[in-house]
Amino acid sequence: MTDNFNQREAARQELRKQQELSSQENTSIRFNAAWHRKQVLTVRSVALPIALMPWSTDEPLFTFYKSKFVHKSHTRTSLCTCHDGTLPAPCVACHYAVKWNRPDMLPHRLSAISVVILKHFHKVVETVGNYKATRYYLCKESDCKYCDQNTPREFGLRRYLELTEDNQESLLRTIDEVAGRCASCLKGSLYTDDYQCPECSGPFEVEGDVADILSSEVECPHCGAIVYPDLSYACDTCSNPAHGVDPFDFVYEVKLDPQELGKYSFQVVDGESKQDVLKDTSVYKRAPLPFSLFLLSQPLSEQAKALAMTNPFNAQDQKCLDDAMANLVIQANHSFVEEY
Repeated sequence: MTDNFNQREAARQELRKQQELSSQENTSIRFNAAWHRKQVLTVRSVALPIALMPWSTDEPLFTFYKSKFVHKSHTRTSLCTCHDGTLPAPCVACHYAVKWNRPDMLPHRLSAISVVILKHFHKVVETVGNYKATRYYLCKESDCKYCDQNTPREFGLRRYLELTEDNQESLLRTIDEVAGRCASCLKGSLYTDDYQCPECSGPFEVEGDVADILSSEVECPHCGAIVYPDLSYACDTCSNPAHGVDPFDFVYEVKLDPQELGKYSFQVVDGESKQDVLKDTSVYKRAPLPFSLFLLSQPLSEQAKALAMTNPFNAQDQKCLDDAMANLVIQANHSFVEEY
């Protein structure tokens, strides 16, 4: 590679320290949901119903890195292809951040999750300059000009939701709350009441660490069976507690928090199932977006163009980047196959 990796990383770490020290002062640059390939969901103040389509139920969020800063009086955005120094790959923004001593140009860690917007949309092909573009317009149901023009419409639009760390925490908190609900009534919250025998369901008390108890054989005082005990649950709403709720089978609403700039608010829609709502849609819409195809790699020439900068790298550097990204895509696809 053109840059010496070790020297560049040492300089990057120094810049990162400067960025952390000045993070409270530099609030002029804020992220917004209106960026990559028109695939990103723009969250507004009006609640929008969505279905979460996780890449993996164990790790539902896809992590990527993005630089956003002002250069030549314009806000510039590009993917960070060295993943904030965790990959031995070139990145145009990071190169100039080090060269110009600009800690504000270092990337931010973001996450994304594939969603389906649960609304009707009109698919319109428009001529833009010398090419045709397919665009989707939200059906207004009443007083809709596309309905008046008999423009075909379809239910559901696949997009991805881009999340800052705060918004990621907000979403995961909501998912955890739903996962802790009772599978019988779907409203009450479960709490552990004691232990029970998996053979006769008889309750019994065992003293000790929960993990140790669940992994140790004990004799049931009711039926005498030698078993690994199960946790016994109780519901704060119903008398027939059960666990096993899939939080990704629910419908959620997302909107901007009116109290905090850029903060998202998530709420579950009770009584609606994702599977029921999407049962008549295509398999394509019910599959998560292939993030590895468009959120991992951005060619160095495109990075430079997006940032209005000269590309400091050569063909050999691009090959180094391609090789690093190919390995990540293989890993991502392997995880996808294992999960689905």
